[in-house]
Amino acid sequence: MTKLHMLHIVLAAILLLLGCCIAPKNDDEAGPSTRRLPNVPIESLLNTGAPPKIDKYIERLDPIRISNLKELDRKEYAEVPFYTSLGIPIYTVKADVKKVEQALRDFQYVAIVVPAKKEAIKIHYGNEHLAQNYFPYEEIDQVLLSQRLHPNVHILVKHLQRQIEPNYPIDMPDELSVEELPHANGIPILTDRFDELGYMLGASLTGPKMFFHKRFGHETVLIQPPPAPAHRLVRVALGPEKTSIDQVLTRYGVDTRQYGQKLASIFWGAPIPLDEEHRSDRMRWTKLLEYPRFGPDASRDELKDALQKHGKFRFYNSKNRANSGPIKVKLLNPDGAPGTAMRPTIERLSAVERGKEFFYEWISRLRRPG
Repeated sequence: MTKLHMLHIVLAAILLLLGCCIAPKNDDEAGPSTRRLPNVPIESLLNTGAPPKIDKYIERLDPIRISNLKELDRKEYAEVPFYTSLGIPIYTVKADVKKVEQALRDFQYVAIVVPAKKEAIKIHYGNEHLAQNYFPYEEIDQVLLSQRLHPNVHILVKHLQRQIEPNYPIDMPDELSVEELPHANGIPILTDRFDELGYMLGASLTGPKMFFHKRFGHETVLIQPPPAPAHRLVRVALGPEKTSIDQVLTRYGVDTRQYGQKLASIFWGAPIPLDEEHRSDRMRWTKLLEYPRFGPDASRDELKDALQKHGKFRFYNSKNRANSGPIKVKLLNPDGAPGTAMRPTIERLSAVERGKEFFYEWISRLRRPG
């Protein structure tokens, strides 16, 4: 007796026992635990070959309907995720079938994904026929990662691929500077608070022309938009990068609360290269009354300029009386080679230095900023 035959007998016996259970005369009087079960064909219980959900979705696509569609303006795909290595749109099985059919008409290929199951299938349309193609195993994670990116990233990529059109695929915002935002390894970090399109544009056109994107509930990724090769658009941040990002964000937050964003950006923002012109000036001793002094309203450029020309400044934090200072900000490498990033540090003034500051303030020869 085969195992399959035995399985048939066992299931049939179970159904027979269930059907013979004593039940109330009126099914309507039965409770949920005693109501008679409906008759179920044993064949349906044995049928475990139902197609996966992704296959069912694909079956709903109609090549005849697709052939009757007119081409859509590419701007309609502004926020649609694309797998840039192949230039094809990505849709989940929850997407409107009509939208997927239109995409097949316009691009001939689409990727259909089920993120929860880590599935991805490529669909090709041509000559009123649909064909399924499987992605190479090593590409599936990259397709799914592309699908999870913020819509602004896809808008950014499409725009940078066609910069000749300034307002493609949407009316683009002005570029925003990312100099004051936290940086890890010289690369700007865009968090949920600063991931609007203007900042992404600024990060893509200046400095290293890439950025880390850290979103709540998502893995941190490194975005390298065009002109970088399409296959390098996105990758998950590496372990050491994640550690560095978390440390920078923590310290940037602490210093912002204590001293304000401008000074915090001097330590954790875009790297500031040393110049050759003021190298000797940075090494020179500075008289007390000639010391550059700033309050919390000073701009980043003013603070940068003081470090570049003097290698030091004093900072009065009137917005935080517990740390109103002054504090001394100076370079650890004032004689560094041109192009080397500044290495600023904070020092508390000694008792003697504080006494001199107080004395000169008292005789009105020194005006406290801020």
